[in-house]
Amino acid sequence: MDFIIAAQDIGVMSLGLLSEQGELIEETFPIAPEQYLQTIDQFFKKNQVQLEKVKRILVVPGPGSFTASRVSVTIANTIAFTHKIPMISLPNPEKKSLQELCVDFSQQSPSETIFVAPLYDRPPMITQAKSQVL
Repeated sequence: MDFIIAAQDIGVMSLGLLSEQGELIEETFPIAPEQYLQTIDQFFKKNQVQLEKVKRILVVPGPGSFTASRVSVTIANTIAFTHKIPMISLPNPEKKSLQELCVDFSQQSPSETIFVAPLYDRPPMITQAKSQVL
C-alpha cells in the first residue's frame, strides 16, 4: 500500500492510500499546516492502517504554498526516514486531484528516492535583515 500526501495550498491537505490493485482511498482536509501531523494520525486510525503496511510514500512537493509544501514534504521525509520507507516525488504543477495523479502515476514508472525537496511556484522571498546605521 502507498501513502500519499499532498498540500499545495496553505489551507488544504489531501491524504490517500493506494492499494496494489490501484484502489484509492482519499480525503481532503481544510486545515492549517499546524494540524497536518494530527490529521495524518487520525486518517490512519480511521482507515485502520498501520505504518508497517505502507510500502512507499508518494508526496506532492509542489509547486505551491511555501509553508504547505515545506511542512508536508518534511513530514513525508521524516516518516520515510524513521520507518525506512522509499519515497516517490509527484510534482503537480497543474494541481490535479489525487485520483488524477494516481492515474498518471500508474502509467509511469517514477523512481524511488530517500529524500524529496519541496517545489515552489515562485522564488522564495526570505526576509533579509536591513543594516542600520547608528
